[in-house]
Amino acid sequence: MTWFKKHRKWLIIPIALAVIAFLVIIAFDFFAIGDVLGDIELPIPVTAVIFLLLYAVQGAVMVVSTVMLYVGAGLLFPTVIGIAVTYAGLTVSLSVGYFIGKKLGDKKVKKMLSKNKKISDFLLGSKDNLVFLCFISRILPTPFGLVSLFFGAMKVPYYKYIFMSLLGLTPFMLPVLFAGAAITNPLSPEFLVPFSVSLGVALIILVAYKTKIVTKTSVAVALIIAQALLITHVLNRIIDVFPFIALAGYLAGIFIVLLLVKRDETASYKMVWIIVVVTIPIGGAILYLVFGNNLTTRRMASHVKEHALVAKLLDSDSIPQHVQLKDNYKMTGLTQYIQRASSYHPYGNTKTTYYPFGEQMFEDMLAELRKAKKFIFMEYFIISNKSQMWAEVHDILLEKAAAGVDIRLIFDDIGSLGLFNSQYVTYLRSKGIKVMRFNPIVPFISPFMNNRNHRKILVIDGHTGFNGGINIDDQYINLNDFLGKWKDTGIRLKGEAVWSFTLMFIETWNTFSRKENTRITDYMQYRGVETDQPHDGIVCPYGDTPLGTERLGENIYIDILAKAQRYVYIFSPYLIISEKMIYALQMAAKRGVDVRIVTPGTPDKWIVHRLTRSYYRYLINVGVRIYEYTPGFLHAKSFVCDDEIAVVGSINLDYRSLYLHFECATLLYEVDVIKDIKADAIATIDESREIVLGKRRMFFHELFDGVLHLVAPLM
Repeated sequence: MTWFKKHRKWLIIPIALAVIAFLVIIAFDFFAIGDVLGDIELPIPVTAVIFLLLYAVQGAVMVVSTVMLYVGAGLLFPTVIGIAVTYAGLTVSLSVGYFIGKKLGDKKVKKMLSKNKKISDFLLGSKDNLVFLCFISRILPTPFGLVSLFFGAMKVPYYKYIFMSLLGLTPFMLPVLFAGAAITNPLSPEFLVPFSVSLGVALIILVAYKTKIVTKTSVAVALIIAQALLITHVLNRIIDVFPFIALAGYLAGIFIVLLLVKRDETASYKMVWIIVVVTIPIGGAILYLVFGNNLTTRRMASHVKEHALVAKLLDSDSIPQHVQLKDNYKMTGLTQYIQRASSYHPYGNTKTTYYPFGEQMFEDMLAELRKAKKFIFMEYFIISNKSQMWAEVHDILLEKAAAGVDIRLIFDDIGSLGLFNSQYVTYLRSKGIKVMRFNPIVPFISPFMNNRNHRKILVIDGHTGFNGGINIDDQYINLNDFLGKWKDTGIRLKGEAVWSFTLMFIETWNTFSRKENTRITDYMQYRGVETDQPHDGIVCPYGDTPLGTERLGENIYIDILAKAQRYVYIFSPYLIISEKMIYALQMAAKRGVDVRIVTPGTPDKWIVHRLTRSYYRYLINVGVRIYEYTPGFLHAKSFVCDDEIAVVGSINLDYRSLYLHFECATLLYEVDVIKDIKADAIATIDESREIVLGKRRMFFHELFDGVLHLVAPLM
């Protein structure tokens, strides 16, 4: 046995020679398989039953080769029946293994897995997303029966397990089955094409597995592309067979265009969808219904329900007289609008600290984390478990988790792509840290995939909160300089206003976490006040979501511009804005307000930076002054106005932040740190380059920018 294990890789040579000899014999009619099979006259139903029994045996004893069964089905059945029998047989085999594993239980199956360390590490290291693992484990060369036992022992929902497993088995199964149908004539295209495809699929999978380039994301992207191509192909075939469907598609396109015209939405957003629908009527109509119509999914509906509970608590808060601002025309309407639109409201008795750079804020984050006694909530778009920044946070979290502190962590699955892997999530959970992957990538076309969690929130014991543009990775605290000096901003709150961020986090957690939900009432005892804070102006944290039609983030920015009398200074890494925002900026400048915008001098994405620059002329021509931060990349998102109003948060001036993402920010009025925000804005402008419009650009540059503007709402 030892000799066999040591030299088994050399066995491929005699096996390959045997296969070649077999094919040559068939090709020269030395051995007519068709004649032999012709002597076996079994009715198709009987043959199908025999196949199903073989699959059942395979699921129980794990010795029958699936490849031989695929080939046999292609050889003995008409193609359609062969596919049906194979899917039925695989379902039987998958079910047998699943229910045996369920009966054996978690401990026994893990003991069996321990004999194969690679498979054990692969399966047990990806337990945070078992449903997707059902799919990926069938694509990769893993032991068929053992994997079935594992999912049964883990009690994955049966129908999800069957569906995802069959989906993963299909790419290799179908070409092998088609090759089996033509195996009696191995030199024919009917055999060579599917055989080559199956061999290619096997090699690609093997290489990908060995080089570890098969990830959940790469597979999901490949499947989404495959689905799009399949849908396109099916639509074309349907139209060829039923021409009247094309007419129905055109009529549907006209109907959607009419709906878009009357829809309460920005003109640029409506325009791009009208062009898509008119250009490709049937496909465009389907794309709009899936991605452009803001259809509320079940999970989105759950978010609405959870927010209703949060709103009830916020509405029950008694807002002190000095916070209601009834006599202040600048702020009364704005805070009342925020409360009506989102239930978040202003607070007093909150001490604020402003940070002009991420490294300054990070020092205080670590200090506050070390003081945590009850709970720590972290919600970030990007967390890199390979960064030094996270390493320092990680050590504190492990220490606090061991001491019994309730630690919950939310990270966005796309934002942290390749930075926060499944094995690490499993490790954190084993240490008592609760982790939620926001909106995990799935291998299906889904409108919800476009909605990401772009928030940056840290709440400690309910009395201290951090917010801003700073994620958890080294560039945010200038530990690497691949884009030059990284300019980001943040704010710390201590006092009553932190309650809004506590509720905001719990709302997201309860909506999207599949387990370990929490009761808001358990945290009411920690609402806001560590010690009595002096009244320091008005602080109003708020959250924005892609649900509904209320664009809270954009409307607050526009309202500040409308109320400005002397100046508005703005930081934003991107400037990809709707006509409403363009008009608000233009009108403020035309009224004589000193409007200045600072964007990055060093881009992180060339195409987005090109699009940002294409909006400059609309603003500079009417008096808006635009600067590019020359030391490096500016990632800050903030407004400061007239020494009285400021916003610091995660909300960029672009369509994704204003229309598609879950966002948050802190609105400040007559707070001491506003003078610090203004001073930072002036200092940043002083080391930035002011943009001056040059001579008229070439026609093709204008044309390219026109295309970018057209697709900007979809970027």
